[in-house]
Amino acid sequence: MITKRIVNIFLLSILAFYLHGLEEVLTGFYHVDPTIQWLAGQFNSVDQAVYYMFHFWWWMILPIAFLLLKGGKWVYPVLVFYGLVLFFESYHVMRALVDWHYFPGMITAFAIPVIGVFYWKELIKIFKG
Repeated sequence: MITKRIVNIFLLSILAFYLHGLEEVLTGFYHVDPTIQWLAGQFNSVDQAVYYMFHFWWWMILPIAFLLLKGGKWVYPVLVFYGLVLFFESYHVMRALVDWHYFPGMITAFAIPVIGVFYWKELIKIFKG
């Protein structure tokens, strides 16, 4: 059963992701991240990139929405996937430590894995029932 606590943690993480995205945009993350640079190089034009990226994310959302609509035990794989994403954002912090200077997204990225710890603690409680 989904608890009010995990819903609140999820809402807090949404706020953190919005702030994080804003920091990335304002500090030019897309200019320095090698993954973004590689992806951008796969397209012939901005129009093509926008088209494919929109569709890629749309196609990713569809099965997630289906699992959420089914409800019950099918919600849990979505919650686990989201929990993994929360820790993936620590990439910014690790990159800053390796390079020993500010890396775009680093400031707000500190909060996201911390939220992830609380998220996983609550999710494990839910799994144990």
